[in-house]
Amino acid sequence: MSSAFVLSLPVSDRDRVFLDQRLAEREELAVALAYGPFHRALDLSVRASGLTLERLHAKLSDQGVAVSIATLSYWRRGLSRPQRWVSMRAVQALERVLDLEPNALIGLLRSGAAPAQQVSALAGAGDRAARRLIGPLEGQLQPISVRQRCTVDASGVVRSVTSTTVCQAQQAGVDRTAVVLARGDGLRAVRWSSPTQRIGRVLRDDATGALAVELLLDRPLSRGQTCMVDYEVGFDSTGPTEPSWGISLRAHCREYCLSVRFTGETPPAVVRRTWLSAPGGSPVDVTDLPVDRASGIAHFIDFDLAPGGYGIRWEVG
Repeated sequence: MSSAFVLSLPVSDRDRVFLDQRLAEREELAVALAYGPFHRALDLSVRASGLTLERLHAKLSDQGVAVSIATLSYWRRGLSRPQRWVSMRAVQALERVLDLEPNALIGLLRSGAAPAQQVSALAGAGDRAARRLIGPLEGQLQPISVRQRCTVDASGVVRSVTSTTVCQAQQAGVDRTAVVLARGDGLRAVRWSSPTQRIGRVLRDDATGALAVELLLDRPLSRGQTCMVDYEVGFDSTGPTEPSWGISLRAHCREYCLSVRFTGETPPAVVRRTWLSAPGGSPVDVTDLPVDRASGIAHFIDFDLAPGGYGIRWEVG
């Protein structure tokens, strides 16, 4: 006869926080290695190894690989990327020193940032990872002007949205932003593209369908500098969807313009502008909106907007 027992030791709050942090760091590294960008995957890998750049440089030298500490620092911060074959050889050596799978870093250089043309392939990172993606970026860029164009099919379902935002850096060194799509209905983003930014991590909470997309700027911004953030997203429906579209502003915005184009032969019976004062509340109808018969478009534009939700809803007959 054999017996087994489990020895349960008490875990202090401090130890529990440490363990949760280590788990979060491992998840973050796994996401970076899977989706990039290269410099973030390298940075997190170096942190996980516990090596300083000086020790990393020394270990590379031991393998006969000559790469300066300054170059390693530039790669790690995204100020430059390995391109020549000599640099690629150094990246392969980094994979060995950092105990990574072969081609873990090289693969990110070959493919660039994840194109996210098929979002479903990048799903499953979970809500906790999405919060970690958005949290550090909160308040770094403030929207000045937002223009969104929404296309709706004959059954009243949103099929695509194109967005252009002019943002201003609230601090020096801002090099990325993130966009969150969270509706809680059957609408799912299946295609994503950006003509002006490289796409970094793409994370989705499978339970709710919430999507977080990291957009990488061309270069770090100085405080007060502006940039344009563009993206287009295509949708599919996996269940009932809310007949509406809008934006949730977390900061003051000078201008917001939303246009909705209805592609059906008959425009919706009801089209109204809505306003939401706080997350989790119910939108309030503000006013009826006319639909242009020639184009099938309804729109509104507003200025000096306080934080809150602004949008358009419709009722198909």
